[in-house]
Amino acid sequence: MLQEIHAFYAPLAEEKGQWLQLELAAGLPGVVGDRGLLFEAIGNLLDNAIRFAPEGGRVQLSAQVEEGATSIVVEDSGPGIPHAERSLVFQRFHRAEASKGGGFGLGLSIVAAIAGLHGFRLQVAQSTLGGARFSLLCRPQLL
Repeated sequence: MLQEIHAFYAPLAEEKGQWLQLELAAGLPGVVGDRGLLFEAIGNLLDNAIRFAPEGGRVQLSAQVEEGATSIVVEDSGPGIPHAERSLVFQRFHRAEASKGGGFGLGLSIVAAIAGLHGFRLQVAQSTLGGARFSLLCRPQLL
């Protein structure tokens, strides 16, 4: 699925002169969930990364093993999210100061809802690329 998402968003990144990289670790544990919803969540993260990374910037979609589960990470070389706003970005209608003028502030709240529905952990941090880093730890719920 991550390869499909990468292929879907590559033309958008190319239009902006960005480098969209895909890195998949070997031996990733499978992810159990609704494929359509997960595609939407990861697509929202990738769309935001492409929107906020500058022309000629970098966007990375990766998956690795973390805590025995698959961790899906989207990061970019954009302006990032100030530390004080990181706890707010998943609230409906919240738009970071840097994003004023674009979108309705629903994308990240949708991602958070999809993550919660699946029992996954969603986090935001500073990227090593300079911008934002969103990670989705895909550990299935214990029933």
